[in-house]
Parts: sequence; C-alpha cells; structure tokens
Amino acid sequence: MSAAIELVESLRQQGVRFELAGDKVKFRGNRELLTPERIEALKQSRGEVVEFLRGSPQDAPERPAIATLPDKVGVGGRPVTWAGKVVSLDDWRNLTDWERHGPNGRLWNGKIQQWEEAK
Repeated sequence: MSAAIELVESLRQQGVRFELAGDKVKFRGNRELLTPERIEALKQSRGEVVEFLRGSPQDAPERPAIATLPDKVGVGGRPVTWAGKVVSLDDWRNLTDWERHGPNGRLWNGKIQQWEEAK
C-alpha cells in the first residue's frame, strides 16, 4: 500500500470524510489532522487517491453499526449527540467518537488546560 493510500486510511479512521466530485477529491475534518503537509501529499497523489476512493466496496471504510447509536433520540427517532444536536442517521455514521459522545465523563480543568477523569 502506498504512502498516500495509508494516509487516506489513517485520516478516515480519525474521522476525516472524503468525497469524489469527478476527478477532484473533497475532504472534511479536523483542521489539526488536515495539515498543509498532508494536504500537499494528497494533492501530489491525487490520481492514485481518486482511483482508490473509486475502488471496490471492500476498500471502503467500515461504517459503524446502528447499535452504536446513543440512548438519546430526537425528533423522528434521529440520534442526538452529546451536545444535544439532532442529526440524521447518515450524519451520525460519519461523526467521530468525540462528536458523538463528547468527553465521555471527563471534565475540562481550566487551571492545567487538560481533560481529567470525573471523580
């Protein structure tokens, strides 16, 4: 597997979404993950990345099972994120764990500027 394809897979696992628009690759995700160096690497290997993204279904990332939905549901039975936002099932499947479940019981300590386990 080439470095560009490994980068795409790594970014996907971290929640970056890739979409094809013709021969152009669009990606959305955390700006900390999409560094200028990574964007440049993707641009330089655009043809290979496009071919990979157009690949067979087994090349596509595995989508989370519906069983990962939270207990909280909103209007029309749609999932609700930790922050209370109602989203569609398709959007839910594309959210990162952080966007779905938030800090998972951790609290922000403003003094030391870190997340800590709730006591």
